[in-house]
Amino acid sequence: MARAAGVTANAVRFYERYGVISAHRNSGNARRFTVDAVCRIRLALAAQRVHARIPTGGPVGGPAPALMYATYPRVNVPPHQGR
Repeated sequence: MARAAGVTANAVRFYERYGVISAHRNSGNARRFTVDAVCRIRLALAAQRVHARIPTGGPVGGPAPALMYATYPRVNVPPHQGR
């Protein structure tokens, strides 16, 4: 999972702890992640690069956040100057 997302195992635990991804344990006590976990981690990494804030799902161990409601910084773009 960590390799597929391009992060360390520590980062996977961090994102799980703060509700970005969720997992359940199998009978061998290994974590099994939802199918969208890799996408969620990649989205969180992209958001970090542009300094966007992704809301957490609530208290630690709470539900995964609604990533579509991320807040993005304002960017001032000069108006288009026609030719």
